[in-house]
Amino acid sequence: MFETDLILDGNSVIRYCTLTSPAGSFYTEDIQMIFVQSGSVKLSCGRESYDLQPNQIALLKKNSWIEYSAIESKQLRYLLFTIKPSLIKEFLKLTDLPGSIQEEEAPITTMTAEGGWPAYILSLEPFLQGAYKPQPGLIKIKLLELLFQFSTANHHFLSQLMHLRASFRPNITETVEENILSTMTIEQLATLSGRSLSSFRRDFTAIYHMSPSEWIKLKRLEKAREMLSGTTLTVTEICYSIGFAHIAHFSRVFKSHFGFPPSYLRQHL
Repeated sequence: MFETDLILDGNSVIRYCTLTSPAGSFYTEDIQMIFVQSGSVKLSCGRESYDLQPNQIALLKKNSWIEYSAIESKQLRYLLFTIKPSLIKEFLKLTDLPGSIQEEEAPITTMTAEGGWPAYILSLEPFLQGAYKPQPGLIKIKLLELLFQFSTANHHFLSQLMHLRASFRPNITETVEENILSTMTIEQLATLSGRSLSSFRRDFTAIYHMSPSEWIKLKRLEKAREMLSGTTLTVTEICYSIGFAHIAHFSRVFKSHFGFPPSYLRQHL
């Protein structure tokens, strides 16, 4: 049973639970994380099993069949977090994490809640005890904070989190075109698409018949020319809005492609 259920976009994302049956099993449709507050439980997947004690966390990979059994008679109380692929996408856009995908990790990864974890769990208490009903935006912020905790806590947890191939593998054109004006690197786009860097480049070239860097540069320059002709934004504002980090580099690339600098186009409208 669960005592508190926080909802985001129609889905339960944080539950404060009490285990009522001594044993059972469930299927993880999304990435899930369990924080044990009291009691202890054995989690198993295939031949692997893990004992979770109070103040320990388990990260459960998507599409896994998990079996559980209580270790002690003491009532098990725990937090259950559910992480949707869309939230991981949003998290990756906010971070500067390595772009490479590690070898596939075990379906269950465990760690002790140390460092910033106690403060994070404590910050959830007003919501879980019903003293305060958070707005959806605040719930999303707390979930993103959870992912930031994982990103700095443990190499294996980060590797598990970043192994997006097992979680979702979105359409490569959708991934690139949604982020065409962002400052994300090719490595980060590869990660976001659930591919290794080499697979991303190979699949991209098969679709667009040019390298990712060439295609992205071309689309950004086309957008820049459109904005120079159709808006009153300055050249500097346009430069940063389409994903270029330096105005000098933007002007040089623009002139190389179109034959004249962006300032010339603006002056001769």
